[in-house]
Amino acid sequence: STQSTWGSKSEFNDVITANCKMATLNANINKKRKFVADGVFYAELNEFLTRELSEDGYSGVEVRVTPQRTEIIIRATRTKEVLGDKGRRIRELTSVVQK
Repeated sequence: STQSTWGSKSEFNDVITANCKMATLNANINKKRKFVADGVFYAELNEFLTRELSEDGYSGVEVRVTPQRTEIIIRATRTKEVLGDKGRRIRELTSVVQK
């Protein structure tokens, strides 16, 4: 007969339950860290765009995360200036944000 390393079935269940509780705790911590990291990213992005686009009527930003990509929607009154000549300025802003 094979002998188990666990003293009893209830001891095994206690270990499994403790491991599940730890996994749930870690998942909650990771969710909190992600939530905070997302908030910091938004704040830094908003501050950067406020500085860069203040003369172009910048009024806010919206960040949409999808499985395929992250969309950043910029709200401004003078959209042609935000885009720049042939889209050059928006490509420059995109490059800076991606870094």
